Amino acid sequence: MKVPSKPQSVDQFWLEFEYWCVCVQSKAQKEDQEERIATLEKRYLVAQRELTAVQDGSDKLQTELALRLDEVKAVRILRPLFSLLDVRYK
Repeated sequence: MKVPSKPQSVDQFWLEFEYWCVCVQSKAQKEDQEERIATLEKRYLVAQRELTAVQDGSDKLQTELALRLDEVKAVRILRPLFSLLDVRYK
């Protein structure tokens, strides 16, 4: 972007000035867009980390639940056997 040079006419001055204003405006818009993109990227990364943490917690809970269900099944299977043993030794 060049600063308007010494005009040869008034019309040329206004054309160059208008061009310069448009360039300044475009540069400001580009910087604003880049800042917005950077902000969105940061938010995306934070959301991605939170999602990963939630998924890890969910996996941990599912594993724990599966272990508890296995324990319940084992108790249901073994309870009648223990009652039989208890009856035999009384």
